[in-house]
Amino acid sequence: MKRKLVTVLLTGALFASFAAMAQTGEGEGSSSFAPAMTPASGQTPDALTAGSAYYFVPASAFSRRSSIASTTYSGGGCITMNGPSSTDGALATDIQIPDGASIIGVRYFYANSTASNYVTVSITSFDGASGFNDIVLDASPAQAGFGDKYIALATAEVVDNFTKSYAIQAYPTGTPIFCGARVFYSTP
Repeated sequence: MKRKLVTVLLTGALFASFAAMAQTGEGEGSSSFAPAMTPASGQTPDALTAGSAYYFVPASAFSRRSSIASTTYSGGGCITMNGPSSTDGALATDIQIPDGASIIGVRYFYANSTASNYVTVSITSFDGASGFNDIVLDASPAQAGFGDKYIALATAEVVDNFTKSYAIQAYPTGTPIFCGARVFYSTP
């Protein structure tokens, strides 16, 4: 009986220590470049109001557009984009935003090991008849280190799920680490 009690207590203590590491991001496999969930100073979308929301997709949920592209999981939902440095190396994911909502902008998260690495992100609409439109297309700065960038649309895009589908795409130059994108939108 005493042996079982000691085993249960030790197992509980071990579980609690692992849970604490997971909550604080400490321990093996944690990432120092995981995106902060608070907006950077001066980058908060001014257009957000009480009727606004966001749709976040971690990079680990993106799919490769081509079989010649390769990725490596970097931890914290981030992936290293191993190229090629072209549209063939792109990653993509669909976005599910309510019909009639207005897309205001996108913030994306990245980490570059060198200044020659960067990622280009787009929100693209597709019409189902081979037509597409890049609603926003932007490249991260070519500088080493972690960053995030908010890109506001010049004119809000009203979501029309009946005639279009929408995707976020990420294109590598070099071997950047891509951590995901957050689409800001307002509901009618």
